[in-house]
Amino acid sequence: MSDLSCYTVALWYYRHGAVDYDLYETEEDAARLAVHLEDYGEASVVGAQFPDGRTVRLGKWPAYQEAVRQEREREACERAEQAARPPIEYREARDPFGGRPVEIEEGEPAWLGVPK
Repeated sequence: MSDLSCYTVALWYYRHGAVDYDLYETEEDAARLAVHLEDYGEASVVGAQFPDGRTVRLGKWPAYQEAVRQEREREACERAEQAARPPIEYREARDPFGGRPVEIEEGEPAWLGVPK
């Protein structure tokens, strides 16, 4: 049997109508996944359970609230970086199989597509 003592938190959630859980080494790791599952609609997180038997519901879980704050901050930085980048230039071409119009990013190989 494998050593499970490294796990310090269980993340409980509903997915496809069934309750399930995953074990994590740190509370922060579990909270980050909880944010991902909620943000992308992959599961409905109920909360966390700890080795001493404590449970905390998602809405009252400080580690989850901190993970949400960090994720929103990361997203805001990413949006700011994206806005600061010059827009992507495209060239018009046709697909080589059906001749349908297609836009190809500048910087892609010149031979890609058929010139319009």
